[in-house]
Amino acid sequence: FLSGIHPLRRASGLGDEEIQRLSRSVPRVLRAAIRRQGTTLRNYRTVAGAEGRNQEKLFVYGRAGGSCFRCGTLIEKIRINGRSSHYCPRCQKKTLDVRRQTLAKQRTSTRRLTKKILE
Repeated sequence: FLSGIHPLRRASGLGDEEIQRLSRSVPRVLRAAIRRQGTTLRNYRTVAGAEGRNQEKLFVYGRAGGSCFRCGTLIEKIRINGRSSHYCPRCQKKTLDVRRQTLAKQRTSTRRLTKKILE
């Protein structure tokens, strides 16, 4: 969520800017979760037997149907390879993979060039 990348985006299709956002977000989220002693969704406990406190700070996970803290849009839940994933459809827009966008632009350029040649 913090990086703004849709959960269905393929890692191989991310652009340089998205990769940078993700590489900044992941350590930040992990450090915060560790500080809060983990996320207890069902039965996780710390070594001392206490529940973690990170679940209280989750932006989208487990909040399907609730409002996004950032924009107010309803959080959606999807299944990816048998696991649930939650996201904000406004903050994490599903865009075409960068490679597919590049190929689409190349095809459009080729069509325009072909059309000009044939005219």
